Amino acid sequence: MLGLLVVLALQVEPEEPRAHEKLMTASVASFASAYVASMGLALVSNLSTGAIPIFSGDLRALNMPIIGPFLAMGASTSASPVPALLLAADGVIQAASVALLIVALVTREPMPVRVIASGTSATLTVGW
Repeated sequence: MLGLLVVLALQVEPEEPRAHEKLMTASVASFASAYVASMGLALVSNLSTGAIPIFSGDLRALNMPIIGPFLAMGASTSASPVPALLLAADGVIQAASVALLIVALVTREPMPVRVIASGTSATLTVGW
């Protein structure tokens, strides 16, 4: 027989409200990816004219978060609807990410708080 000493060190106390960490992480990651993509597009288009043939017009507005894609969509002179759809999707992703971040910061998620209790132990016997 194998005797193991198991220390019960965790005791659940009343719940403490905390911000939604997973929602904050997801919203920041989605905003960062959309904004970095639009900043890269603006940088490439500013470095050389005609570097991205599908996008025509002034793309410097993409340096502004949230409203930049919509301003660039208005300044676009492309006959194809593809750039407008991509810019609209970029703007919607940025706006939704900021909205989710605000929701994550305002709402609270109850999280159990664990406190170490001293002097409590139990013996677990395992037999074959």
